Amino acid sequence: MTLIATVWSPEGFGISADGREVSTDPEKQPEDVQKIFYTSFANETGFAWAWVGGVRVDFVSGRRYDLKEITQRVMAELPEDAYLDDPDSYFNRIANRIFYELPTDVSLPHRTDDEVIFVGYLAGKPLWAEIIFQHREGGFFPPIVIEPKIKPRHFHAFAGSPTMCEKMEASGKLFQPTNLPEAITAVHEYAKTCVESQASVPDCREFGGTVHVATVTKNGFAWVIEPAKGRALPP
Repeated sequence: MTLIATVWSPEGFGISADGREVSTDPEKQPEDVQKIFYTSFANETGFAWAWVGGVRVDFVSGRRYDLKEITQRVMAELPEDAYLDDPDSYFNRIANRIFYELPTDVSLPHRTDDEVIFVGYLAGKPLWAEIIFQHREGGFFPPIVIEPKIKPRHFHAFAGSPTMCEKMEASGKLFQPTNLPEAITAVHEYAKTCVESQASVPDCREFGGTVHVATVTKNGFAWVIEPAKGRALPP
């Protein structure tokens, strides 16, 4: 599972993730995985993206699929400015290309809903988009593309631990940020608290590793806390 938190403020988005990658192979559980990626920025346009859910499966045979790797490859093949005029078509192209690369004969023992979240800016206006991939006993369903939202209001997504979300909401820590430092604090505290609570909170037990935090503004992407040294991947 993956822990991702992102929240919007009038000054930009904060986004965070843990660094543990849980796979079906118990001997492959790295703690220094980068989970937040980004496009180049030009003319106040660009975004970051991150997967939520079980994004990698390793099989005994040695075969595997990794949604992060597939998405990186798909994104690299698309023109960087392709979504300027038609963001709906752009994110549908991403969804269809990812789906095309997924195995058609994979039957997992449980139902899963994996999703990739995009946050960023389109001509200086905040943008959010989401693509959901459902897996049932028979395999993957065609992706669901949530219509890209331009200028989203009160947007936030705290994926990973419902328990921790409830605790932070009850304590008043999940408020709508008014500036970028507040957005950074919110996503960082959520990720850090989930990782530190893995032994005491059941739905945090799979999170761990190096928490990394970034910002996305109309001027570009910037790391606040970088991924573990040596494992950061280029955009």
